[in-house]
Amino acid sequence: MEMKYRICIAKTPARTKPVADIFFEDTQWAEVNQDGPELQIEFFPGPNHQPWHLSPAATESALQKASERLTAGTKTYRKDSLKKNRPN
Repeated sequence: MEMKYRICIAKTPARTKPVADIFFEDTQWAEVNQDGPELQIEFFPGPNHQPWHLSPAATESALQKASERLTAGTKTYRKDSLKKNRPN
């Protein structure tokens, strides 16, 4: 099963600099922020507070793209596909 993700660059009152929000389907999975001396990642629970089941490659790809877009200042929305790693 493929799982769609999107990365949104946003300004939020809770942060001093823009953030990169990563959504899988319609649920926020993580936020990459620039509030510290290095980029920081904040992870969120899965739907119904269940763990996320993602492949390591998919996880790395989403985080890398979010970090690159955040540091480049890109404000466009982009959808990508990642395969969900769930047992059948």
